[in-house]
Amino acid sequence: MTEVPSLPYDPTTTSIHIGKAVSGEAASTGWLINHFSPLLLLQARYRLTPSLARSHDPEDIVQDVWASVIPKLSTLRARDGRLTPVLLKYVATTLLRRVNTLLRDEVRGKPERDERSRVRPGSPQELPASVTGAFTHAAESEARRRIMTCLDHLSPNAREVLVLRGIEQLSNDAVATRLGEAKSTISMRFSRALEDLRTCLPGSIFDELG
Repeated sequence: MTEVPSLPYDPTTTSIHIGKAVSGEAASTGWLINHFSPLLLLQARYRLTPSLARSHDPEDIVQDVWASVIPKLSTLRARDGRLTPVLLKYVATTLLRRVNTLLRDEVRGKPERDERSRVRPGSPQELPASVTGAFTHAAESEARRRIMTCLDHLSPNAREVLVLRGIEQLSNDAVATRLGEAKSTISMRFSRALEDLRTCLPGSIFDELG
């Protein structure tokens, strides 16, 4: 995997920004959107069925997730002294529920509504301007581009395991059962994916996974 020049980063950076975002600091909330959105996009692309992907942009799904999560950041509580896995699990679960709702509506033949025509609770229109601006800037962020480059270099199998083990935080046993592969194979694939990501972008958010 090609190494990308590293970003200025400290092992405590993510936790510091999450702590500040939980306290309502808009700049740190924007930082979270920049650095976590690539992982959520990877998850959305994996979870959307072909039919849903034709009518729902993964970028819109991720923005909906942030709109739902940001007002509730203050409810997060550290686990074993760490906030990063708690936030990642929270946003990943929120995204999965969103996709499952779309799937359920599709199965039921529910008419598609124009989600942009109304304001949902917690939608970007209700968030502070400093935070809504982060949605726009995130797509152009250098940090995001570098993270996406590293994720794109992974094989499809590695990305799948990264979603299930690293982002959704399923157990190794659960992933092995889901994919019908040996536990040792899943464990090795996940470890190699993390190693590749950390080599591609040392000193980044990938240090917080695993």
